[in-house]
Amino acid sequence: MAPELFQGAPSSVESDIYAVGVLLFFLVTGKHPTDRTAASGDAPPMVGSDERTSDIAVSRQPSMARVWTSRSVLDHRPDLPEAFARVVATAIDANPAKRFPSAGALSSALSEVLAETPAALDAPKRKPWLPYVLLAVLLLLAGAGFAYFRYSRAATDAPASATLNEKYLRAEALLRRSDRQKNVADAVALLKEVLAADPRFALAQAGLGEAYFTQYRENGAAALLEQAREACNRAIQIDPNLAPPYVTLARMEAMAGDNALATQQAQRALQLDPHSADAYGAQAEVFAAEGRNADAVASAQRAIDLAPDYWRWPVLLGSYYFAAGKLKEAAEEFQKAVAITPDNAIALLDLGTAQVQLGRFEDAQVSLREATRAEPNYSALSALGALLELQRKFPEAVATYKNAVALRPDDYLAWGNLASAYLWSPGGHSQAMATYAKAIELAEAARNKKPGDSFLLVTLGGYYAVVGKEELSTPLLREALALDPDNPNVLYKAGEGYEILHQRAEAIRLVSKCIALGYHHFELQRSPELASLREDPKFQRALLTAKSRP
Repeated sequence: MAPELFQGAPSSVESDIYAVGVLLFFLVTGKHPTDRTAASGDAPPMVGSDERTSDIAVSRQPSMARVWTSRSVLDHRPDLPEAFARVVATAIDANPAKRFPSAGALSSALSEVLAETPAALDAPKRKPWLPYVLLAVLLLLAGAGFAYFRYSRAATDAPASATLNEKYLRAEALLRRSDRQKNVADAVALLKEVLAADPRFALAQAGLGEAYFTQYRENGAAALLEQAREACNRAIQIDPNLAPPYVTLARMEAMAGDNALATQQAQRALQLDPHSADAYGAQAEVFAAEGRNADAVASAQRAIDLAPDYWRWPVLLGSYYFAAGKLKEAAEEFQKAVAITPDNAIALLDLGTAQVQLGRFEDAQVSLREATRAEPNYSALSALGALLELQRKFPEAVATYKNAVALRPDDYLAWGNLASAYLWSPGGHSQAMATYAKAIELAEAARNKKPGDSFLLVTLGGYYAVVGKEELSTPLLREALALDPDNPNVLYKAGEGYEILHQRAEAIRLVSKCIALGYHHFELQRSPELASLREDPKFQRALLTAKSRP
């Protein structure tokens, strides 16, 4: 029992964490932390006791009398990783406020230790099933009571069951580094193996739903979105009291614009696990979809408080600061994520993007190059190419965009970016026109599939403007504006298109409006296409007016 229970306090998440910590202590040492011999050093007197306190009283209120540290474990098992010993010591801290705030937090800390040093938890001459029981404890922590009793019992008798647990935990560890696409693909493969052996492994179904959704966010394949939904629904059918599948469903509905359903799913996740950082992260995404930026920031911060060592949450919080125009605060959050995972391409990309907006070109170039080294990916290469264009390093931009095209040869934006860099490179006009032709071909094909995509329409209109086909450009620009009249990105691209078509008044109106709506105006200050516009006194006055609007 947790020490506070002896003083009449009600049971809580923290007292449950204490109980699991005691279990872990026993599993690795063969002793309870309440044993006289289980702690190093003499026991200090209990709070409120005197010298006549009996040994029996001390044994019944052990944690009130002793301060457990990682040495309490290591004195008995010096072969164990100190990181593991610290996890146990934190779980059985006498002060409830100093324990892990949730089962998820303890599970995450323990799974990281197991993923990094699994062999160390099974020293020579120790029971070979020990790591498997620890894995079963993780399943209990994750909320799968049925799975825990089933697999913990089988772990001592059937290595195959323990292998399923190992694979599940390895997949979960891989998903925590979802910044690497291969990690997500490997997690999918592991979870499929687990589910092939046991389709009723609810946590594995939920993990597969999360993995599919992560892949969808990367490549946009509609089939992945449906697979993610099916896996999450299967997890709920097996065990409706698991929070993870509701977390993923909430994120999916928020992305799809069904905010009412997304809110229900996020609230359900929080009801099931009020201390889940993932649930608060999902709630933040729902708030952001509703335009409630302040609430999104608060929820993202709560996720950070619950899981301060997980890179996703400062990235999420930074994205909300970035959207609100708080670039310095955004960069600080992205920097925190990089500090947690220095080889994280997503965090480095976001940091570099914020640094560009802050005018810190050299820092941005370092961040973006590190992002491409961490994992060559289209987004980082495109951002680096755009930075090189802003610095008027057009030949380098061409080389960078070529690498982006190699990764996405069917992407009209990749070819359009390359065409722009060619256009401003010395002697690159003919190559630019040929490349724009390819971008137009791909954009028209995409238009057949998504005829109402405003950004695609305005981008295609810009391409036609550059190649001198005003009769095709103007209708596309007008249609995009009719579909999305208050989208800053559409307004900016349309303004750029009208400037290329020598319709200065319309260009000034649209670009000024996008600035008033919160568009980061740094790009227009450097864009070669808008060089003449920037010098126009009418535009300068309009820009000052737009910047002054609240």
